[in-house]
Formats: sequence, structure tokens, C-alpha cells
Amino acid sequence: MPWSPALTEQPHWLRHWHAAISLSQQAPLWVSLSQPDSVAAMVERVHAAHVNSPSVYRHHRCWTLLLWQPVYASLAAVHDAHALLPLDGLQQGCQHGSVYGVRELPAQPSALPLSVRITEQGQHLQQFAQQAQTLLQRLLPLKSKSLWGLLADLLWLGLQAGWHAARDADAWYRYGQDWQQAVLAQQPLAGRRDLIFLNQQQGWRMQRGSCCFHYLTEDGELCEGCPKAQHKTATLKQTA
Repeated sequence: MPWSPALTEQPHWLRHWHAAISLSQQAPLWVSLSQPDSVAAMVERVHAAHVNSPSVYRHHRCWTLLLWQPVYASLAAVHDAHALLPLDGLQQGCQHGSVYGVRELPAQPSALPLSVRITEQGQHLQQFAQQAQTLLQRLLPLKSKSLWGLLADLLWLGLQAGWHAARDADAWYRYGQDWQQAVLAQQPLAGRRDLIFLNQQQGWRMQRGSCCFHYLTEDGELCEGCPKAQHKTATLKQTA
């Protein structure tokens, strides 16, 4: 049966984060790191959906698609469900050349202090990313520094998405630093990333540290905060 929004539901603790992360029992393809063939099938579908885009974009797109839901759901579980979220056996829906929806999110309520939850969930995310990296690098020519840089950007983008005016801006920024340390300690990182606070209503502006190569697609658009936009601006200033 085709995927339908009517067949999905979203845990209440995810509602501030992303509407596409919902629970569903049906998808054309379920992707799980415990089933390497499903990851290979996802790669084929993503490549087919972006056949007119350069391979460097398609390759990195596979990485971000595989990681974005675990990142956002981990942040939401820790901060809004006061829980930890095991990622072993996570099954993600692949449809229309993208990845969204999950079969289940078994968040486990935790009385641990927030700082400890960040550390423990960060370790879950790091292990998930390491396994994903191993599987994808068997299939695609991907460099570790680029992958972990994109993952760092995903963490900050997730915090940007989960912001609302009831949160404390200074604390939220510190949490981002804690998450990056927990997930990416001792990993190779390219570029410098940051969140810049605008105000309580507008939230944050993201400065990315790594490029996802979306500008090479038919749309030809640079992402908000793309490091290549910074480089272009610096070059124009030098030649002015």
C-alpha cells in the first residue's frame, strides 16, 4: 500500500522539531543499518531520484538522509521527552528518493541529569554514525572529514529547528556545544559552524561548516549559511 500521511502519527515530544519524523507501519523500503542490503537499496533510489545531479551531491545526500532523523529524534528525546533513545535497529522509511518516517521510536524515560543524557545519547549517535559511515564507504567514495562535518551541521540545524521562545538562548547554545563534544569528539571536522541568535521570536541563523553540494543541482541554490557563500563574499571583498 502506498505511504499516506493518514497512516502516520507523531510523538508529542517531536512536534517542535520536524513534521516528517512520524511513526508509520508502511513504507516502500525500510532502511536499517542492521540490514546492509537495505542501505544499498536506499543508495540506488536516491541516485535514481537525482540522476541529473552530480555524483558528489548524490553521494553526500545519502549520508545526510541516513543521519538526519536519528539526529533530530535524539535531540528531541533528550530535551523534550526527558528520555534516551536507543538507535539499534532503527528502521527508516525510504520513499520518493528521500528518507522520512520511522517504524518506531522506543524512547526510554530517564531521570538522569540533562548533561548526562546528552553525553549518553551522543554516544548512541556517534555509534550509529560510525556504522553508517562503514556501510556507505563500501558503496560510495566518501571522505570521513566531509561526513563528520555534515553531521556536526545536522546537530546545529536540529537545535535550530527545535528552538522556541520558551527556551533560554544562552543555555541552548551551550547544549549545542555539549552535543558536538559528545557526538564528534576525536572525529575529523572540516570548517567552522555556529548558531547566531537573532531574537526570541526569530530564533537562530545557522552558519554551516560543511557543504552538501546542493548548489550543483538543477536548482543551483546555496543553502542558508553555506560556507561557499562565505568564501564567495570574502573573495569579492578582496577583489573590490
